[in-house]
Parts: sequence; C-alpha cells; structure tokens
Amino acid sequence: LVIRDPGALSVDVLRTIEVHADGFVAPEWSSDGTRLAYYASLGGDSDVWVQALDGEPRQLTFEGRDNMFPTWSPDDSRIAFQRELGGPRQIWTVPAAGGEPTRLTHDDDREFSHPQWSPVDPDEILVVLDHAGLAIVSASTGEYTPVTDFRTSRWLIDYPSWSHDGAKVYFSVARQVGASYLLEGF
Repeated sequence: LVIRDPGALSVDVLRTIEVHADGFVAPEWSSDGTRLAYYASLGGDSDVWVQALDGEPRQLTFEGRDNMFPTWSPDDSRIAFQRELGGPRQIWTVPAAGGEPTRLTHDDDREFSHPQWSPVDPDEILVVLDHAGLAIVSASTGEYTPVTDFRTSRWLIDYPSWSHDGAKVYFSVARQVGASYLLEGF
C-alpha cells in the first residue's frame, strides 16, 4: 500500500505499508484519516482488516468466508461489511477496535452487498439490493427501505457511494446483455 499526497501533481511516495495478504481490496479511510479498513485474502478466504498508519494491521473478521467491502460509521467506531455464509450476502457490523461481528440484515431471500455507511447519518447504510437496486439499511434495527428498483430492467447495479455531504448517491449501472447459441452435431 502506497500513501501519496493527493494534492501533488507527481506521485511522491509518502509512506509504504506492508500488507501481509494474497490480495488487498477496497481500502477505505476512517474519517480522521489515521486508519484504513480493507478486505484481504489469506489463502483464498477474505476477511476485514484495519491498518493504522502508525501500527500493525489487525484482522477484524475470522470466519474464513467472504467478508468484503468494509465501510466506516461516521464516528469511526464501527465497520459494516458484507458476508456470504453459503446463502445470499448479508450485512454485518463489527467494532472498529475489534470484537464479535453482529449480523445486521436478516432477510435470507434478498442479497445485500457493497455497503456504504452514510457520512452524516449514523443510522443509514446504503447497500446494493439483489444487484437490481439500492436500499438503506438501518444500523440500529437492520430493517431496510428500498430506494430504487430496476428489477424489470436489464441493468446490473453495483458500487454505490455517498457524496461527502450525504445529499447524493452515485452508483454503477451495467447493462446485462447476452446471446443464445445452438450447438449441433454431437
């Protein structure tokens, strides 16, 4: 991991942090700029880690499954992430200082992924719902409210992000296209 000054026109390395993992994905800064949350692969399974810029990395999840896309609460006290335990992905939270993860969403018929905690409202976590829309999950109750629904379209929704003031949401839209083929002569 290389830290650089975002205001610089050239890339001057300010600091290099060694990350001990097979992969290092989706780093997200804490609001105070002193820590990074990310998910990393060790032997094929993904877990959530926190890296203080002046310390050693700390592993926050230990399930040996797909724990991905960490996002900080506005006060940096908790981290939300998606976890897949053999069924649809669900949203979980864990104290940023370490502790036991807690399942937040409990609808096993829906897939919740790519969480993004609101930068201004500690109770709102934006999620991708079934890759067909967006929803807001309450961090206190786990209840969710759909905010978009593109299930009848051929759109695939992904990677939401809040504006810094929490007034806007950005997300990726991909068009699902496909072709059918007929194979003969077996």
